[in-house]
Amino acid sequence: MQMNNQVVGLDFGGTKVEGVLFERSGLDLVPTGRSARFLVADHSSLDSMLTALQTGLGVAFADVLNFGVAAAGRVDGLRVIHPDYPGGILDFEAATAGWVAAPVTVMNDFAAEARCCVKAAVQASCIHICGGTTHPIDTTFAVVGPGTGLGHSVYYRRGRSFGAIAATEAGHSTLPLRNQLSMPLLGQLLAHETNEPDGVIVEAVLSGRGLAFLRRYFGEENVDPMAPLSEADLSPHVRREFGYLLGLQAANFVVSTGAWGGLYLSGGVLKRSPWLVVGNPAFAEGFHSVNRHREAMSKMPVWLITEPSSGAIGAALQSISEVVVL
Repeated sequence: MQMNNQVVGLDFGGTKVEGVLFERSGLDLVPTGRSARFLVADHSSLDSMLTALQTGLGVAFADVLNFGVAAAGRVDGLRVIHPDYPGGILDFEAATAGWVAAPVTVMNDFAAEARCCVKAAVQASCIHICGGTTHPIDTTFAVVGPGTGLGHSVYYRRGRSFGAIAATEAGHSTLPLRNQLSMPLLGQLLAHETNEPDGVIVEAVLSGRGLAFLRRYFGEENVDPMAPLSEADLSPHVRREFGYLLGLQAANFVVSTGAWGGLYLSGGVLKRSPWLVVGNPAFAEGFHSVNRHREAMSKMPVWLITEPSSGAIGAALQSISEVVVL
């Protein structure tokens, strides 16, 4: 069958799924204005989700030129392992066989977030948070973002001629006990908010459910983590604690991975509620708290990705111009 110039980018998050249709222009993508979104919980299988995406985008997947997928979880070839998906696994090799003629590219969703940062249109929509004001796309940079979980990735760059992306599960590391984390808060987490026997994982605090926990901890009642949230709805204590801990975690990740070029923040929580970091000095306070590297961290550019379809864009870009994913 003769394929057209269309490229599909899909983003399977822990909570939501999005598909975006692009036209390929050389090694760039032009949005067509067609997209589809729904909740993971609304479907019982990957086949059902792909059918809904194909219908919503109004394109036959058999006819597209390139097909890129970003998905939360651990990627093993064309399979993604994540407990929130039907059966705990998304097997794109089996699901797309016979009705997707183009090669299928599958990557971790935060690898896709890193991949999309090289696109000028994504950079133009970013909000500056602190530090330098250049975009670090020609150097090694990190991406960190709270959503259903807490995503982390690194884009290792050497100018524009070399790139390799590493997605990590740093959100599942144990939250270190630091002075700013009070013992009562930590005790509450251990008692009610985590099933981890050896401690509290970072994303128990820095995620959608973590934000809901902090709101309850600081006295809010009847908290619905999925309800729209305005800045006026949030106490200053919650905003400060969340911002400081996110800054501290991002600093730890930068130091651990050598991503000295800069940091991009992303994730559904910050895209819905950017004021958690925009204009919040607690984030910079946490990010600059690594004493041995305080001067370097204070100069490091930090940007917030506001592009709502960044994961789908990254997956689509990877499908037309592949970067090594470690």
